[in-house]
Amino acid sequence: MNKKLVLLSACLLTAGSMTAQKRVTGHVADAHGEPVAGATVRVQGTKIWTQTDANGNFTLSSVPSSAKQLEVSYVGMEKQSVSVAGNMKIVLKDKQMLEEAVVVGYGTAKKLGTVVGSVTKVGSDKIENKPVTTALDALQGKVAGVQILSSTGDAGSVTGMSTTVRGNGSLNGGNEPLFVIDGSPVAADVFYMMNQNDIASYTVLRDASATSIYGSRAANGVIYVTTKKGHANERAVVKVGQSIGWSQLARRQGNPMNSAELLEYQLKNAIISGADYAKYKKQGYNTDWLKYYYRDSAPIYNTTFSVQGGGEKTVYYTSASFMKKEGLTPTSKFKRYTVRTNIESQALDWFRYGVNVGLNYDERNVDSNAAQGSLYVWDNPVLGSILLPPYWNPYDENGKKKEYFTELGANSSEAYNKYRPRLINEARITGTAFVQLTPMRGLTLRSQLGVDAADTRQTTKLLPNAPWLKTKDGGQANEFFDRFANFTITNTAEYKFNVKEDHHLTFLLGQEGIKGTSSAFNSYTRGHSDPRLMEVGSGTKAELPNLYGHTKYEYLSFFGRVDYNLNDKYFANVTVRNDRSSRFGKNNRSATFASGGLMWDMKAEDFLKGVAWLNDLKFKASVGSTGNSSGIGNYSSLGKTGTTRYNGHSGWVLSSPANEQLGWETQIQANVGFSTRLFDRVNLELDYYHRTTKDMLMSVPLPYTTGFSSQTMNVGTMVNQGIEMQFNVDAVKNWNGLNMNVYGNFSYNANKVTKLFYGLQEWGQEDTGIRYFVGKSVNYYMPIRAGVDKKDGNIMWYKKGYSGDGNAHEFDSNTMTKDFDQSNLSQDTGKKYWAPVTGGFGLTATWKGFTLNADFAYVLGKYMQDNIEFFAMGGGNMPSSGMNLDRALLKQWTQPGDITNVPKFGYTNRFDTSLLHNASFCRLKNLSLSYDLPKYWMEATNFIRNVRLTAAARNLLTITKWKGADPETDANVAQGAYPNTREFSLGVEVTF
Repeated sequence: MNKKLVLLSACLLTAGSMTAQKRVTGHVADAHGEPVAGATVRVQGTKIWTQTDANGNFTLSSVPSSAKQLEVSYVGMEKQSVSVAGNMKIVLKDKQMLEEAVVVGYGTAKKLGTVVGSVTKVGSDKIENKPVTTALDALQGKVAGVQILSSTGDAGSVTGMSTTVRGNGSLNGGNEPLFVIDGSPVAADVFYMMNQNDIASYTVLRDASATSIYGSRAANGVIYVTTKKGHANERAVVKVGQSIGWSQLARRQGNPMNSAELLEYQLKNAIISGADYAKYKKQGYNTDWLKYYYRDSAPIYNTTFSVQGGGEKTVYYTSASFMKKEGLTPTSKFKRYTVRTNIESQALDWFRYGVNVGLNYDERNVDSNAAQGSLYVWDNPVLGSILLPPYWNPYDENGKKKEYFTELGANSSEAYNKYRPRLINEARITGTAFVQLTPMRGLTLRSQLGVDAADTRQTTKLLPNAPWLKTKDGGQANEFFDRFANFTITNTAEYKFNVKEDHHLTFLLGQEGIKGTSSAFNSYTRGHSDPRLMEVGSGTKAELPNLYGHTKYEYLSFFGRVDYNLNDKYFANVTVRNDRSSRFGKNNRSATFASGGLMWDMKAEDFLKGVAWLNDLKFKASVGSTGNSSGIGNYSSLGKTGTTRYNGHSGWVLSSPANEQLGWETQIQANVGFSTRLFDRVNLELDYYHRTTKDMLMSVPLPYTTGFSSQTMNVGTMVNQGIEMQFNVDAVKNWNGLNMNVYGNFSYNANKVTKLFYGLQEWGQEDTGIRYFVGKSVNYYMPIRAGVDKKDGNIMWYKKGYSGDGNAHEFDSNTMTKDFDQSNLSQDTGKKYWAPVTGGFGLTATWKGFTLNADFAYVLGKYMQDNIEFFAMGGGNMPSSGMNLDRALLKQWTQPGDITNVPKFGYTNRFDTSLLHNASFCRLKNLSLSYDLPKYWMEATNFIRNVRLTAAARNLLTITKWKGADPETDANVAQGAYPNTREFSLGVEVTF
């Protein structure tokens, strides 16, 4: 009996031990201490699992006492197996290659390796401390498919950058991508106002799967900028930086004759008399007009300060900067002050809020004489440095620049700059503020307000003591004010959940409203008599310029997205967005855009897991639509009125017709791509895309019988397709302390017009050099020069249907003519208007505290007409007016039998293919060498963490066949734009 009781007790105790359970709690964070929401926590060997909440916390209530291990996993992070303990603290590490979180639309960030779309991220290490005025310049050549061109070196210009993603998708509509900073859309010029060191990363969204969530504004891609913020439980990091530098021309421009050559040429061709020849020879001047117009060492100063850190619940980042940059010409200048503060706080377990604000103020001046299209010989530096005779002396006996130039009978550009001062100043605010609620596990509600607003003031004066004024009260003062404000309100609901352990789903619903306004007014007075009293109120007479203007636009959008992930192996997403815009006609204001994408993580398959040299392999495919509403103005759908005068009376007229059918330009894009990592060293990504633009927004000519010349319509179709390749290779990994990474990217884009309007097969405008043909790419369309007839020295042009290399010297009447007719001789040159090939390459090397960075950008197949060469080669009566000329004219035809491409003297130059040149280039955009002082030196101070010394250069080397001022100008014709500069800087940054 006792034995039975003992046996029964043993069984009961055993059963009790088998059914005993315990409660396990913990917190999951990433390597930065940020909570990981939605991580799966599973008891190893059982079906018991849960997910972390928005704060990274989890609770398992029924864990068997025998359980030893927990498995913790999250998409894009390495799975962790940890021993069961009380109040666990678990840190998940990022998978190799997938370590970067990116924002690809709305909702919470994703790990880069889990994003279905074509997305590339560029981190702050590629952006910081570069000698650039605009933060966007640092992105040039870094991402396949992204072309960034700097069309000016004017320090005061804030509109000189142009950006395209995957070619130009529209003929007349806007081709600029959507720029977003911390969730708020901004204008491209905001990058001139930003301190580049505030940027944590750029994320470029290229295909429809990534961009379709932005709908109407994302047809040309999206560049998403994330500014810096602190990390939880991070000790404060204080950085102070100072750099000084200087700038100069990136390259010499033109090939003008020197004094001796020009005098001989002019005497030989009876442009000057023998007496003038002797006079100028005796004076002995040989002015370098390039040095007259441009300084060789314009100073640059830059000071930066930042502090970032965070506690358990609140993170922060605050910065300030000052930059002063003088241009190469006296009127070009830029001075900028910036302040930024980014704060986020987890006030309660279910409530998070944040404010990201950038405040900027600048004072600047643009050299309007050196602008694209400003073709005044004396004022424009590009034109003047080539065409002004070197035997003229622009300096007085004291070596100062003259205010009046006798030879020209005009005041010098120096005088105009002195007596016509101008200054632009702008105060700008960009930022976002948000509140975020997590009322239940997996559900995130977020409301955000974004703003991009500015006040701009431009002051222009004509001083009354200007020497060309005939009265003492001829002074003038003009004040122009402009204010714009763009507000974006975004509300989203995101729900993440798992079905069992293998199926991960995210649902996102959102609403967004955008309102943009702009207003301006102008004031102008005359009669100023004292140069010290030049306020508008000091004038004696008021004028009535265009006093006031006001415009506005609005968008209302609803959108949704579903993301699905099976076993961290198969990924899919679907996006839908509906947009309404005030810019379009009442019948077509609304449009719906959608996309879908798939990704397969092939490396996760069993048949590839054992392949040691293959670290990662993914396949992606997507298709979707996006819209374009830019480039047409805010009121193109409306009939607008204007004023006129008839028979001495004023009245109202209809200035433009209404188009109630005006609607969205739509792009449909398909993308297929691979990404891989090989041998734990080589990262490679390949993409092919095909995008069709339909219902293009174009200004279409109207019959004159309508009373109007043109109207904006939805017409035409164009196709862009291309390939993109980008790679980076860890060429050297810790070899005696040396590490080296080499990167490169290449993209090829081909465009073709497939439909125009009115059934036309071709259409273009005269004197632009551009014409559109159905079934062809957008090419230059102009007369093709055959060469110079060796018998008589006349220019020969090919008749339509014939072409050559421009080196013919014998006249063939069947294929050529000597009678120039722009309309009848213009034909397809075969030279593409938009460069088909863009890319970049470079390296980063580190060794014992030294870091070397080199970044190249290139554009191939770029062509441009050279309007400056037109004059330098004898166009516009330059020879007979006594101006300087290109050295090529020294080889002009003089007698029968001469083999040359320069016609005889007196033959006027023409706009033909002799002015169309290859403007392809490769530029060393950035070269920097930095050194971090030894750590043990810093440790001895007890408060300095690091000291970095840096020497950097921008545009140090340019390789090109272009003979003009600058091949990087983004235009079909080079017309005297301020050329790019080469810049150098020396800096120090101290981290506390």
